[in-house]
Amino acid sequence: MEIFSSEPTTLLLLLLLLLTAPCTTADLTSQELDAALFALRSNGYTLFPNAITTSDLQPRLLSSQNSSFTLFSPPDSLLFSLDLLSSARLYTFSLLFHVSPHLLFTSDLLSLRRPYIETLLPNRHLFVEKTQVPHNGSVLPSVAVDGVRVSVPDLFLGSNIAVHGLDGILVPRYRARDNDGAFSELGPVMAPKSRCQTCISPVNPPESLPPMGSGVPEMVTVGTGLKKDGRSDPDNDRGTNKGSRHSTFFQFKNLFTR
Repeated sequence: MEIFSSEPTTLLLLLLLLLTAPCTTADLTSQELDAALFALRSNGYTLFPNAITTSDLQPRLLSSQNSSFTLFSPPDSLLFSLDLLSSARLYTFSLLFHVSPHLLFTSDLLSLRRPYIETLLPNRHLFVEKTQVPHNGSVLPSVAVDGVRVSVPDLFLGSNIAVHGLDGILVPRYRARDNDGAFSELGPVMAPKSRCQTCISPVNPPESLPPMGSGVPEMVTVGTGLKKDGRSDPDNDRGTNKGSRHSTFFQFKNLFTR
């Protein structure tokens, strides 16, 4: 009687198990996130990692079903000014607007099929534009997101998180409700080095534009409580004398109506 080997059958069963096993991906660990935040602080970006660790953004990154992220860090001076000029709600929205639920190195940003990427802020995307910067007599490819240049690309690259440093700050554009329920104010735009003067993303255009001659931006000097004409502005008197005292930004009021 001929005895058949069971080895082919065993190999076939193992192959079937491998094919039917669920595909799993490694999640972002606290160690890798800490390393990314340490890299930010080491490169002069301190307020953004502090904002992550002191808000619910950190547990969200570590417990999210999504396994990888990309952080776009704004400079300390602009993030500090945003904290002064905006509500807590807009500040939180802005943090989410600086995080994409995808792992994107600079090479990935330069080779996107579509010129926009998702963010953690629902229904808000970042417009990605290829640019060029001079360097030692030559021209190098660069990237801008929503008109803000990525000045420190690939600041940290991990298996589940990438970090890039920005020249400006990304502020989501949305209609905010006043106490009486009316929509009246657009979040301040603070990207002074951006080529985009109004910084309205082509991906997220406003629902309506203000008529000509209305909605003129009002110049405000941060931390001094003085408007451009020298009059006192109680709404912006925060009693601070920190590093953004001489920074000047725009507040856009009454740009949208219901």
